[in-house]
Amino acid sequence: MPLMIVDFRRFDALKTQNFNAPQYKQRKEQTSIGVKTWLIGTKIAELSEEVLSWRNSPVELSFVEKSARIHHRLVFIHPFENGNGRFSRLIADRCLLIWGCPYPKWPSSLSCNGAIRKKYISGLQEADRGNYDSLVLLMKELGAADPGLEMLFQTQKFRNFLKGTVGIATLKALLKQGSNPNAATVKGHRVLQLMLRSVPDSMTRLEFLKLCIDHGAAVDHIDKSGLTPYQVAVDIGDHECALYLRSQGARGLGVNIYH
Repeated sequence: MPLMIVDFRRFDALKTQNFNAPQYKQRKEQTSIGVKTWLIGTKIAELSEEVLSWRNSPVELSFVEKSARIHHRLVFIHPFENGNGRFSRLIADRCLLIWGCPYPKWPSSLSCNGAIRKKYISGLQEADRGNYDSLVLLMKELGAADPGLEMLFQTQKFRNFLKGTVGIATLKALLKQGSNPNAATVKGHRVLQLMLRSVPDSMTRLEFLKLCIDHGAAVDHIDKSGLTPYQVAVDIGDHECALYLRSQGARGLGVNIYH
């Protein structure tokens, strides 16, 4: 049995404590869905390599979108005789858990021929054609969620996804999915101020700032710190961000950025 399938089966063993369950025998016969049996190991390995590449290569997908792709690809490969749907959901949901995101709570009725199953199958069929929107929407309806931008820039675990071009692609994806660039934490810290203080690379910081403003971020909101984004940019010595904020209408409030 290919190594990558053994590794994936171990994920399920963590929950079922039944690693040798019959439904997780590798498929040896061609079925109406699934890749050719001799390609199973190769396709699983390719998927694993692709997922690992997301750490260092920019891909414009949110966390839930990434999980949906893992979910669909595993169903499409169909590596086992039985239990492929459950296995695919478990792996994809575990990825969300590892990334620090809420995962969908799949109902037990999913195995029955009802409205939720029809919606699920339709989402997978649309994904076969390259459209993941319905599957992503269903996952969100069942509890999956991307982090809000305020959490993205406040929490160290998420900051690891915000480096360079990988971070820019991630932020673009989250904004496309409707993340609010004017959100604030429960303590009143706002996205732009958090971003300016938490992103160490000045070039990435400026690109983040431009993206957030392009998606409606207010340039003069004061947050818990009592400072506007412009004042934070001045405070950290980022002249490029300060100048860009002024070019977008931010008030100087009597502060000289060259002071």
